[in-house]
Amino acid sequence: MAYDIFISYRRRGGFETAKHLYDLLTKDGYRVSFDIDTLRNGDFDTELLRRIDECRDFILILSEGALDRCVDPSAVASADWVRCELAYALEKNKNIVPIMLAGFTAFPDNLPDDIRKVVRKNGPKYDSYYFDDFYRRLKSDFLETKPEERGDEDAYVTQLLKRLSALKSVPEPTDGQQAELGETYYELGRLALLHNRPDMLDYLPQALAIFRRLAEKEPERYRARIAELEPLVRRNKRTFRLFTGLFLLFTIAFCVLLPAGLLYWIVRAGAAHNYPLMAAGVAVLGGVFALFVYLIRKNRSES
Repeated sequence: MAYDIFISYRRRGGFETAKHLYDLLTKDGYRVSFDIDTLRNGDFDTELLRRIDECRDFILILSEGALDRCVDPSAVASADWVRCELAYALEKNKNIVPIMLAGFTAFPDNLPDDIRKVVRKNGPKYDSYYFDDFYRRLKSDFLETKPEERGDEDAYVTQLLKRLSALKSVPEPTDGQQAELGETYYELGRLALLHNRPDMLDYLPQALAIFRRLAEKEPERYRARIAELEPLVRRNKRTFRLFTGLFLLFTIAFCVLLPAGLLYWIVRAGAAHNYPLMAAGVAVLGGVFALFVYLIRKNRSES
């Protein structure tokens, strides 16, 4: 799957803003990588590298103390995901867009060499009171990516389905591959909600099932994704039950009330010696019966 924007953040202090931007940008048609830590697994994951390679824009959420670990000499650089992501994005000359939240006033003077160039990057001024202005400027003045068109979306879905097929064909998938499979299901389900694609809503419960299995080993890593998916799956189940109930009522009305009404019509026409009207009622009733037979045979042949 291809991404246009990568969001890097610290969970402490940066998660809410990162998630809010992800929701808004995806709703507006951007393809955004926001992993909620499901891909931050072991060494710097190849899937994260691939996503950064694909993206044009790299949004860096700078909450209070976000770069403290980067300047801590006792910290292990390879275990600092924000530093690894930022260093790789700078190496690949991505469009870095830093967003400084309340509490983050300036870049530290002693940043390490691999991320020092970030001090030259500019981003829109973040202000929660004037968020709409901030978001408008982010899209118009700082992001190089443009929202996808419907044709692009269809191609994107095709690409996701191919990736899904490839991941499902792995005989003994690792936890990282399982997480990627879950993210693919999630992305397809997100598109289903975003673009009203009921044919893809089943992907959300499949994503939830995968993350629940993975959470048995690492509950903290997948807690946020599960918390996000559970209400979506519950809401879709309620919607499905509602439409199923309405469809059942319609079917009963069609299968019972319509023939009963036609029979009443035929009897009344016969009693009034209105034989043309009676013949018309018989013809309509015969047509309804023929339709029932056709639908039953079609259903049996497809099953």
